[in-house]
Amino acid sequence: WGNSGDTHWHGYWEKTYPLARRAEQRDWLYPTRDEWVAGLAAAVAEIPGQLVIAAHSLGCHTTVAWLLQASLLEQRKLKGALLVA
Repeated sequence: WGNSGDTHWHGYWEKTYPLARRAEQRDWLYPTRDEWVAGLAAAVAEIPGQLVIAAHSLGCHTTVAWLLQASLLEQRKLKGALLVA
């Protein structure tokens, strides 16, 4: 929620790890479940091969909601998830 910015821990990871990607959302202040899940699904679709999701705050809920509706092929791409409340 609020797209914590570059100075937050995940922003630091994004800047220092060249393969890191942020799942961008249209509205960071007024989230809707379906939009955020679609945003995560789009980000996952752009990544070839396996991935690890590091999620914070409402991103944790978004990750779980995405995983529950993801196809088996999409689920198999997920190597792991770090959910930080």
